[in-house]
Amino acid sequence: MLEPPNWDFSKQHFPENLVSDGWVQAIEGLTRNLCSEPTTPPEYEQEETSRRQIVLETTESEDFEAFLQLVLDNLPLFIFWKDRNSVYLGCNQRFAHVAGFAHPRHIFGKTDDEMPWRPEEREAFLALDRLVMETNTPRYNVIESQRTADGRQTWSETSKIPLRDATGQVIGILGIFQDITERKQAEESLQVAEAKYRSIFENAVEGIFQTTADGQYLIANPMLARIYGYESVTELVDRLTDIQHQLYVDPTRRETFMQLMRDQGAVWGFESQVYRKDGSIIWISESARALKDETGQLLGYEGTVEDITDRKQVEAELLKRDNLLQAVAEATNYLLTAVDFGVAINKTLETLGQAADVDRVYIYENHLHPETTELAMSMRFEWTRPGIEPSITQSHWQNRPYSTFQQMRWYETLAAGQSVHGLTQDFPPVEREILDRDQIRSILLVPILVDDQFWGYIGFDDCRSERRWFKSEESILVAMAISIGGVLKREQAETTIRYQAFHDLLTGLPNRAQFNTHLPASLLGAQQTGQMLAVMFLDLDHFKTINDTLGHAIGDKLLQVVASRLAACLREGDVISRWGGDEFTLLLPRIVHPEDATKIAQRILEALKPPFQIEAQELYISSSIGIALYPTDGEDVQTLLRNADAALYCAKEQGRNNYQFYTPVLTTRASELLNLESRLHQALELGEFILHYQPQINLKTGKVSRMEALVRWQHPELGLIPPKRFIPLAEDSGLIVAIDEWVLETACQQIRIWQQSGLSELRMAVNLSARHFQRPGLVSCIQRILQETQLKPAHLELEMTETTVMQNVEVTIETLHQLHSLGIHISLDDFGAGYSSLGYLKKFPLHTLKIDRSFICDLKANSQDFAIISAIITLAQGLGLDVVAEGVETPDQLELLRVLNCKEVQGYLISPPLSLTEATLFLHHYDQSWIYQDHTC
Repeated sequence: MLEPPNWDFSKQHFPENLVSDGWVQAIEGLTRNLCSEPTTPPEYEQEETSRRQIVLETTESEDFEAFLQLVLDNLPLFIFWKDRNSVYLGCNQRFAHVAGFAHPRHIFGKTDDEMPWRPEEREAFLALDRLVMETNTPRYNVIESQRTADGRQTWSETSKIPLRDATGQVIGILGIFQDITERKQAEESLQVAEAKYRSIFENAVEGIFQTTADGQYLIANPMLARIYGYESVTELVDRLTDIQHQLYVDPTRRETFMQLMRDQGAVWGFESQVYRKDGSIIWISESARALKDETGQLLGYEGTVEDITDRKQVEAELLKRDNLLQAVAEATNYLLTAVDFGVAINKTLETLGQAADVDRVYIYENHLHPETTELAMSMRFEWTRPGIEPSITQSHWQNRPYSTFQQMRWYETLAAGQSVHGLTQDFPPVEREILDRDQIRSILLVPILVDDQFWGYIGFDDCRSERRWFKSEESILVAMAISIGGVLKREQAETTIRYQAFHDLLTGLPNRAQFNTHLPASLLGAQQTGQMLAVMFLDLDHFKTINDTLGHAIGDKLLQVVASRLAACLREGDVISRWGGDEFTLLLPRIVHPEDATKIAQRILEALKPPFQIEAQELYISSSIGIALYPTDGEDVQTLLRNADAALYCAKEQGRNNYQFYTPVLTTRASELLNLESRLHQALELGEFILHYQPQINLKTGKVSRMEALVRWQHPELGLIPPKRFIPLAEDSGLIVAIDEWVLETACQQIRIWQQSGLSELRMAVNLSARHFQRPGLVSCIQRILQETQLKPAHLELEMTETTVMQNVEVTIETLHQLHSLGIHISLDDFGAGYSSLGYLKKFPLHTLKIDRSFICDLKANSQDFAIISAIITLAQGLGLDVVAEGVETPDQLELLRVLNCKEVQGYLISPPLSLTEATLFLHHYDQSWIYQDHTC
């Protein structure tokens, strides 16, 4: 093996581009390993002896040498090395290939005479070898021409570096070159391209120029002259001699241009407004560089100019559009989050007006004229820019009939879903006259639709200029109108539901929820003034007989007429409500003597004596009335209501059609309840409570989505006691918490058993009492039960009534969020029968609304109950909630709920509450196709 001396590959012997790329280190190390062994200092010779032997064995191995050669072969350069006589000692595969060898080892010992070079190339290569070795000086980036083994002409850029031994003597040469054939070809192509430059310059689509440093054009192409509006380049050069003051609209832009040149030496996309020859203004974009002589002295500038006027106009429109879109987003947020609708609308109009840079934004509503009942419009909301006179105070924009003022064209256009827009001067004279009253020079109106009905319109006014409206402005105003229409629809639905939440839809009287808000307030007033008040319970005698005999339709109409007569018996400030069914409650504040209540009761009995004419039926009905007085019969709501109820039962026992005041004797009846309460304390310990289960069905899939656990008391003497008899007692006594926990634990255990039997998707619904829900430690209790029963939280659903969640809103929100974070589903039970604020619905992390059965029992197409349920379902869908209708007992009710897109149902039509055995059989044998079958037969 040839052993050349230890060559010195110091970095200073390599060109910068090779050094920076790290090729020197790589080539040096690889070449050493291929060609020599490193020397070892004497003092380490003995210690290195054994290691050198291993290294020699490894180095001399064919595998290692092949590896090093492989590395060289993969370098992106042509590499070779020669001895002092220019005899080749080695190369990489790239060089071997161009030299005509199959493998680098074939080049060993060869000279350039044996290479496929032309004679003149060979002489040039050897001459450069001698020069480098004799002068001991590397030569870099030498351009050489050579021919490959297959006869192709190539060009290379060669660097040759002298190789030195440890003493610094030159003992060879290292050559590194790269193929620059493509670059040479590109240079030749460039020469051809330069010949075409003049044609490109003359026909360029951009302006091209050279100017002096002080702002006079030296060279320009025809396009530059056209951009600036000159007839020729000569005219441009001759007439435009002061660029700063003749060209730029803002002369300081020239100063900025020159400052950028001083700082950067060039500018790119420098945008400015400039004057054309005729004085019109356009936008241009300049890209230029500074021209300097050899000493760095500034000679002038050269560059290109592009007319970007169209683009700037588009950008301005896009900017205005983006501002409007941002305004729409902000305005929509106001509409969705603000509690006060009026405040939200006013903020919306202000945001839109400022973003659109208009003088007036307003909303008109269509309505019937209060006197003539003609179709009219009135301005409801308005925002004006400071300094602009408001129109909302002008009488000509209030109760304005479309026909009287010949504006039916507006109505017909807007009702068809199209906009009304344009310059006032282009409108018909009669319309122009009304617009001129408010100095409106340009107007844009778009319709607001609610449930596809033309509700009104929103508009922009410009009072300062004759403004041409962009299509994007109209589109965005349309989008805003759609948002407002949606909010108006929601507001109407909430108003309807809010009214329905506090009123009985059949009679129009306040309902139980509203009565329950009046009574505490009246009690507080009575306490402060020392006055008496009376609470009455009224029940219609034998109403059920009429209802069952003549039908619900007759019964409903009778209730309506009865309610009207009862209301006519009251004094100002008295309150009557429909408590439920044929029961009414009355609140009589400011009672001076019990006789005052007696007079009202007698008046009611007298008012009901005349017959009722209902659909050709002459009906007679009377009432029984129970009366409790504050403070003698109770000082709180519950006591007064309980004692008035007790007095009502006494009146019925006295033969009906009379009134009775509460007396302590009536407490005898309460002894029965006391016995029940006493036994209730032992019932849980004795295992007398059982659970029944009622399924809830998904109307879309037909599957059983969940089972609701319903507690029953298996009394050893009284038999099966329904919850309505013992739950109130349990709540009053505090036992309800222990019962709730037992129900939860038992229900969770049972759902796990069902899941293990294959019903993996089933969820268990459990009712929580108000007292348990408000109790500290509820969440930890539920967590414990879930852990003990190994039930996943997602398979548990907790049901709470509206009354429960509204008792303490802050505690409710916190507790519900904790339960929600565990993954437990939360359902609001008896929705519509309580008094929850719609504003809180979006704050409660709910999953489901359960429509109260009172809306289902009399459900008919196009009925008030139908409208209520539709509104509730729409509201729930808007809030992303599921809906369950409970109390479904007839096929007609089921079909109507399906039409209303109610997701789930529960009731006796599907199944009554079932015992554990019955429920298990139901789950395993239920056919989900049952829900799609016709049950009306």
